[in-house]
Amino acid sequence: MKTTGLIFLMSISLFDSAQAQHSSSSIALVGGRQNGAEIARQDFIGAKSVTLGNFKVQGRLGDSAHYCNRVTSFRLPVVIKGAEPADYHNPDGNRFTPEMTRAISTAPPGSKVYIKYIRCRDPDEKEFSLMPLYYKLK
Repeated sequence: MKTTGLIFLMSISLFDSAQAQHSSSSIALVGGRQNGAEIARQDFIGAKSVTLGNFKVQGRLGDSAHYCNRVTSFRLPVVIKGAEPADYHNPDGNRFTPEMTRAISTAPPGSKVYIKYIRCRDPDEKEFSLMPLYYKLK
């Protein structure tokens, strides 16, 4: 079944919280589009970054609600049919790197883009882990 890769990528990403202090219920977005959307390459590149939608983050063990105010890092694998996946990393923020932009701009329609290991911080500098995203390029 073709969805095995998607399920595998999501399953290894969901609760990789070794570096994060808390799990998150926040929503990360690209170009205002939520997980699973089809998006044109130029719209994806034009977004320039991973942004936060719903800022509410619930800490573990009954902590009070926290609000992320910035994305601090993420990984962006690009899967092109018939090619090995390429994995890009921005360890210092929410912006797409030049390498990410080049990969998206040359990817053919139907390519899949994952955004995973998304980290964000609240005003008190507590780190949270966000759910991964998946987009299909038009």
